[in-house]
Amino acid sequence: MEIKFDENQLKIINIDEVRPNTWNPKDKDTKEYQIIKQSLNKKGLRLPVVVRENNGYEIIDGEQRWTAWKELGHKTILIYNEGKISDQEAKELTIWYEQKVPFNEIDLAQLVTQMNLEYTNLELPYSELDLEEMKELANFDWDKYKDNFEEEQKEDFKTLTLNCTDEQYKIIMDAINKVKKQINDMDISNNRALELICGDYLAGK
Repeated sequence: MEIKFDENQLKIINIDEVRPNTWNPKDKDTKEYQIIKQSLNKKGLRLPVVVRENNGYEIIDGEQRWTAWKELGHKTILIYNEGKISDQEAKELTIWYEQKVPFNEIDLAQLVTQMNLEYTNLELPYSELDLEEMKELANFDWDKYKDNFEEEQKEDFKTLTLNCTDEQYKIIMDAINKVKKQINDMDISNNRALELICGDYLAGK
């Protein structure tokens, strides 16, 4: 397949010559939209809005960029014109343009955390809470977690399902919590607490 990009289809036009399409499946005014708007405000418009010729210019991809750019007060916008294409082609392109490979969350957290150590005055689309969560993720001991998980996987687990009334459920949970208090360990699993209860019963306690 040949390269489809044609620089002659790029141009800057009056922003009011562009309008949204009627089929865009994206939600409006989301957290992601606010990040796009913040990015445009800080870094400028770096990607064109993709349009087709249909009684003016109709957006195929980039409605959120167009909306945010307009809300920021800009009068002109960069477009890439796909020309006079059919409704089917336009709708297909809307979907194809959105096929993106997401970041690996762990790799992203490690990259951003390292950038915060190396650089000052970073401008990234993340809140302080986002950055703190990324730092925790980047510093998590995944090797230790993997070792523990693999050790647990060596066990032969069985599933036990109980159907009970509200009153029966309350009795079971009261017993579980009582065991946890008796051994002074409220963090043990309910499974382990039930095991101790049954063990005591079998031992005649």
